[in-house]
Amino acid sequence: MVNLANEKIPVMVISDESYEIGLSIHEIKTIYKKVNTNMVEAMERIEDILFQESFNKNDILYLRNRNNFYKTLTLRDDDAFEHGESLMKSILTATLSEAYNRSLVFFDSRNNLAWFEKLDEYRIQFLQMDGETTFLLSVVNGLYDSLWILYKGFNNQPLSLYENDELDFDFDLIYNQVLSEPDLFSKMSILYNAIAEKDLLSLKSELNPYRYQLNENFKKCCNDAIDIIQTQIENTIEFKSLKTTELKPETRILTSDTNIKYPEFTTKRQVLAMYYLLNEADKNTNSIDRTVRARFILFMTGKNESNIYDALSNPFKGLENEKNKKAALEDMKFVRSQFELLQMNAIVEKITKDMKID
Repeated sequence: MVNLANEKIPVMVISDESYEIGLSIHEIKTIYKKVNTNMVEAMERIEDILFQESFNKNDILYLRNRNNFYKTLTLRDDDAFEHGESLMKSILTATLSEAYNRSLVFFDSRNNLAWFEKLDEYRIQFLQMDGETTFLLSVVNGLYDSLWILYKGFNNQPLSLYENDELDFDFDLIYNQVLSEPDLFSKMSILYNAIAEKDLLSLKSELNPYRYQLNENFKKCCNDAIDIIQTQIENTIEFKSLKTTELKPETRILTSDTNIKYPEFTTKRQVLAMYYLLNEADKNTNSIDRTVRARFILFMTGKNESNIYDALSNPFKGLENEKNKKAALEDMKFVRSQFELLQMNAIVEKITKDMKID
């Protein structure tokens, strides 16, 4: 490999304002010629890496200096009016034909609908290599997106990679389903199922940054709504039939019932109980990452994950100072009583010892 550490890539600087109002024919041709070179050289280097089944820092640097791929640019209105709609196709042909023809070889098909299979093959090969492959994956994914759009430009096809992107990830559709369901657990089920469904739908999303972001935004809305419902489950008398006035994450308004059926079952006490239970099951369990343990307790209790995580940071919080010691001891006594009912004497003895009382 040639060391390109000192290589300087010529860049044509164009202001953001120019992009907004459109570019001249000369500006677009200059950009596209450079893009053509970038994509051809990137495809060739990727093929070299795949052939050698390895890569090094020079490969990464080389690709990083060429990681500026095709995107649709807009002509200034005066140029577009004067030269007609066919002008952009002529510019593409004049500047990007080499990259277009090379893409048919790179993805091993003249039909772009078959490209994903080849892309998937490339990705698997990268993942089998030693080293940090994330950047290589991003490059080949970027090539896929850009060359797909370029293919459509050459063949007069609509430019969208996927149909109905926004509709596929429209949170309002799920939101309406959630609002129509009176039971809180059913609401959560709808949201969890929606996340799983969209994850399956978006297996290709990482290949398209726009679609990937749609999915991430959708999941964030769902998870925010789930957090709201979990809070309401903790505060409702009957774990059912509690209607929401608003579930959208940006509003976060839910009706609530101030009466709690089991006020003594606090998150702190449940975390403390799980701490002793896990420790009794395996002495090494409590040395496992706190996030993993918090997720398990969430699975067992349904309580707010953030509150669980905080409580796990110090299950005995309060014992160290006189002001909070009484409340902490009350929590430990309550937890001990639950294990006494279960006749789990080893845990009862351990709690008693930790309380430092006879």
